[in-house]
Amino acid sequence: MSVLAIMSIVVSCKNHSSPNAITAAVHNDSIQEQKFFPIADFIGGQIKMIDSLQLPLSKSVTTGRKTQLESISDQEFKSLAINFLNPDINNLVIRKYYTETSVADQSIPSVTLTYSTNNTGLPIQKINVFIKPDPFKNDKVSAIYIEKIFSNADTSISQRLYWKTDKNFQIITEKKLLHTTFPAEQVKVIWDPVE
Repeated sequence: MSVLAIMSIVVSCKNHSSPNAITAAVHNDSIQEQKFFPIADFIGGQIKMIDSLQLPLSKSVTTGRKTQLESISDQEFKSLAINFLNPDINNLVIRKYYTETSVADQSIPSVTLTYSTNNTGLPIQKINVFIKPDPFKNDKVSAIYIEKIFSNADTSISQRLYWKTDKNFQIITEKKLLHTTFPAEQVKVIWDPVE
């Protein structure tokens, strides 16, 4: 808890404020401290970088064993990339349902921030943010992985989304209608020609 919040509680107690006011002050301060990694801002920055540099975009779509390669317009790129932006787990309405854990792996080295929920009604079930620590420069996000589960009419949809910083992103979508499971579709968008 911040020093300012503690001081306000002490002042409130001296002024004989109600316990509800003290509880509200502690609750508001803890919500503000809970800010998660700004995934929407990070992906938004990547989109702006790709847009400003006008990098060549290509797309591959794999369904079953069949893969098609094709070019992709800026508009289609942005409509696919928006899957990584919505919903934003930093939104106050849903943030309270997520918990953050972190794991450091010294052998790589890397740090993984994981956001998960037990609420099956939320579309985002899990997010991993992979960070490459650098003692001399700023730490760098190397990738973001998101798992989503949601419904569209009678169809249940699960998605696995993977954004590789400065390189590409992939969206793997699986659909199930009643007892019929459709072949998974993998869409990969590349803007780094070396990839």
